[in-house]
Amino acid sequence: MISPSKTPSYSPTWSPTASPEISSTTSPSDSPTLQPNVEPTPNPTTSKPTQTILAPSRGPSSSPTSGPTNHPTSSPTGRIEQLRMDLKALFPLSSDSLDAERSDQYRAMQWLVDNANYATYSSERKAQRWALATFYHAMYGKEWKVRTGWMRDTHECNWQGVACDDTGVVVISLDISDNNLWGEIPAEVSVLENIAVTVVRQSMLKAHLNDFLSILLSSTTTEHLRLSKNFISGFSSALFDSLNLRVLDLDKNIIEEIPSGINPSSHLEELYISNNKITSIPDELFQLQHVKNLWLSNNKIASPLPPGLGMMTTLEELDLESNYFTGSIPSEMFTLVNLHTLYLHDNILTGPFSPLFSQLTSLNILDLSTNYISGELPKEIGLIGQLSELQ
Repeated sequence: MISPSKTPSYSPTWSPTASPEISSTTSPSDSPTLQPNVEPTPNPTTSKPTQTILAPSRGPSSSPTSGPTNHPTSSPTGRIEQLRMDLKALFPLSSDSLDAERSDQYRAMQWLVDNANYATYSSERKAQRWALATFYHAMYGKEWKVRTGWMRDTHECNWQGVACDDTGVVVISLDISDNNLWGEIPAEVSVLENIAVTVVRQSMLKAHLNDFLSILLSSTTTEHLRLSKNFISGFSSALFDSLNLRVLDLDKNIIEEIPSGINPSSHLEELYISNNKITSIPDELFQLQHVKNLWLSNNKIASPLPPGLGMMTTLEELDLESNYFTGSIPSEMFTLVNLHTLYLHDNILTGPFSPLFSQLTSLNILDLSTNYISGELPKEIGLIGQLSELQ
């Protein structure tokens, strides 16, 4: 079971200004004469380099003046406009944000263009650095406890919490846990299409995850998504549409319901939604055929134990402790032959201790304490050879 880093300052890269304008003077003669090509004197107020500009010709010439032999570097305005067009094509949802100079997406784009090595970046590298920079701005990166490497010219694979593949180029994991993050995760993270693990635990995310999750999971290879200890209020059933997602950790948030319309074809194996405010379990959840770990403890579920749990035959760990489950344990649950851990304590369960527990031959831990289960412990319980903890 998988359960769900001081701040170096950086000097902003110099953004070159436009080359000084050179005005030509008119010859006093009636017929204008051809002015020679000149090199402008550097502006005394700045030490930034200027490019050679040809003074305009004042009269016609049978032999036009040839242009410079070298190709000048594109202007900052030209670079940012080209990048803007490229990013809009890559991620159309950011089109409006890329036009708004105060947006996180625009600030990330401006920072990227000002990178000293910008001209050497491939289109993939530009997209990757822009997505990470947008995440940084959206999540108030300047307030993080640790942000080593972030928003510097160093390779993004060396930034705190970022991990890359064996080539050391492509981002595959993002872990920014317990780092004073707050805000809403930007959808632009989905540009990191090779990311397999996203961990943003113990932060202050305040969002309903519909848009972010549906975009992220439909366009990336995310397998592990850990967003525990935040202020997430809800999520969409689109989460279960991903065929890549294996682990979803939403423990310790403020989620009030599990959405209906869950895709039974989901390959989700571990679902952690303990310590929330959930009041019921939709029947569609029981149709998930790959779930091994299901944690729903410390919620507000007030109902009999759902017989549908017996349909989840792949279950190995089931934690329903500290809710308001009532009634007896349904016989359907005794068909869970792969179950090795069962926590049902601190509920309102009643009835006798069923001898059918002996059918749970893989059971290792069973906790039924703080309920109203009556009667003697049946001798059949001794048939569970793996049982090591019983309460």
